[in-house]
Amino acid sequence: MAMQAHFTSNTLQRFSPFSSLSSSMTQISPSASFRFAPPKTRRTTLRAHAAPASQPEDTSRPLANFPLSVWGDRFVNMPLDDSSDIEALCVQIFKSNSIKVEAMKEDVRKLLVAETDDSVEKIDFINTLCRLGVSYHFESDIEEQIHKIFVTEPDLLDKNDYDLHTVALVFRVFRQHGYKICCDVFDKFKENDGKFKESLDAKGLLSLYEAAYLSTPGDDILDEALAFTKVQLEQSLAAESMSSHLHKQIINALKQCLHRGIPRIEARKYIDIYEGEEYRNEMLLEFAKLDYNRVQFIYQRELKDISKWWKDTNLEKEYTYARSRIVEAYVWQVIFHSEPHYARARMMHGKVIAFLAMIDDTYDAYGTKEEHRCFTDAIDRWNYGALDQLPDYLKKLYKVLLDTFSEFENDLAPEGRSYSVHYVKEEMKVLVRGFHNEQNWLHEGHVPSMEEYFSYALTSCGVNVIAAVSFMGMGQIARIQDFEWIQKKPRILRAASIIGRLTDDLVTHKDEQTRAHVASSVECYMKEHGVSERKAVAELRKKIENAWKEINQECMKPAQVPPNLLARMLNIVRLVNVLYKDVDTFTNSEHLKTFVTQLLIDPIPL
Repeated sequence: MAMQAHFTSNTLQRFSPFSSLSSSMTQISPSASFRFAPPKTRRTTLRAHAAPASQPEDTSRPLANFPLSVWGDRFVNMPLDDSSDIEALCVQIFKSNSIKVEAMKEDVRKLLVAETDDSVEKIDFINTLCRLGVSYHFESDIEEQIHKIFVTEPDLLDKNDYDLHTVALVFRVFRQHGYKICCDVFDKFKENDGKFKESLDAKGLLSLYEAAYLSTPGDDILDEALAFTKVQLEQSLAAESMSSHLHKQIINALKQCLHRGIPRIEARKYIDIYEGEEYRNEMLLEFAKLDYNRVQFIYQRELKDISKWWKDTNLEKEYTYARSRIVEAYVWQVIFHSEPHYARARMMHGKVIAFLAMIDDTYDAYGTKEEHRCFTDAIDRWNYGALDQLPDYLKKLYKVLLDTFSEFENDLAPEGRSYSVHYVKEEMKVLVRGFHNEQNWLHEGHVPSMEEYFSYALTSCGVNVIAAVSFMGMGQIARIQDFEWIQKKPRILRAASIIGRLTDDLVTHKDEQTRAHVASSVECYMKEHGVSERKAVAELRKKIENAWKEINQECMKPAQVPPNLLARMLNIVRLVNVLYKDVDTFTNSEHLKTFVTQLLIDPIPL
């Protein structure tokens, strides 16, 4: 068995079906961008666009000249079945790892549910499971354990003289699971003048820094903590006495905090960190590595399948003015639905996002005013009879869209859930009307007030569609009342829309204004308040921070929808925070290379 484990590790590294892709991707320049909900246009490398065969060449159009896909057919051509010895071996490794994970899972569960007098130790173990990316195996057990501690020991942090690291850890874990522990637990770490003590150690400061991102409206002490810990942690990096292990953790955290990071990426980073822990649990570490690699193989197969589906539609070749981004769309799904059992959600959602990109580009970067009107009306009608009213070049896109949604209905019918497709269609109609309205603003030269901008722009950023498609693919957990909840535009979806729209605007508005494009929130704010671009950007960033607090608040118990559904809303804004931090990586996907490599290509060495 020892030889088999060693052989498996080496084989997984050397004979991964993506090993050749990993090396070839080094040729892709690490630079560019991604966009939210349906991605917006972005002027980049010039690209020649032939008009569709049925479209007059002399029609004046606002071409965005998007860069070509950086992936080509790499993922379509990856051999992931047992058609050759190497691929068969990879499949065998996947099956072997899955068997090992199932066997080890029960051992981990025993540690999780074991009786203990030390509740902090239990919470620390739960935190480790979450950070290693394996907590999805034990959702009900974790909820039971945390609920028990929260209810039976309400004064846990008050009756014990815990250090800052422990208090912040317990605070963060409770809040991450929807239990709103009061932030006055940090008062004892302040001086009489109300400022945090300068003598606090780096490990404690790091824990407080991570906890501060769970702030809700009115948590002023956490705002103070965040500002304080950022400065202190940056200064602490210069200390020669700091261990390299802690130094690495601080650098990672300052670059990307845990709560707003992409869970799957954060798990991969933490597995590396945990391996350096002096008192690590070797069985738990192996469990996390094996699970990460086996789930990655599931993703690889799905990416091959969805890439082949997209190629077979031939939409990329027929709509050369639009972005063909099926790989990027699938990456989004790994972020939204990382748990392996949500395969259907990933596949359905990836297809919808690919469609939305092309539809968005038809409005933003190709279609005429009359074509926009016709397509908007066709989407409202949502039936094949509307094909006759469309320009010839849009008929293929419309038909493939309707065909795909019919397949969704057929797929869900045996479970009695085909009704969920109706809710997605309705949100699609609202989204496309939003696209159309923005184009009307452009044609009229209208720069709306911020209130008017938000009334439509929050619709056209597509968060409601993303939520509805997520629920559609997640199975019985999403009930009819949950789809109706989406239609009511709850606070968490409004907050997510604010983050998505404003973050995208801050990244893309300068490039968009170099061509015919509707005003962004930056231009709207500058005009309404008579301020500079710098001031407008600062104020919009404040709105983003406030929206994060609203999302945190809406994730606290009791919630209107199950926690697993709320988690998708949180993952939406996590995606925006990471993949739109500096640039729109959906449009310029060469910047996505590192994420694709970590998520989908390179396994973790065993």
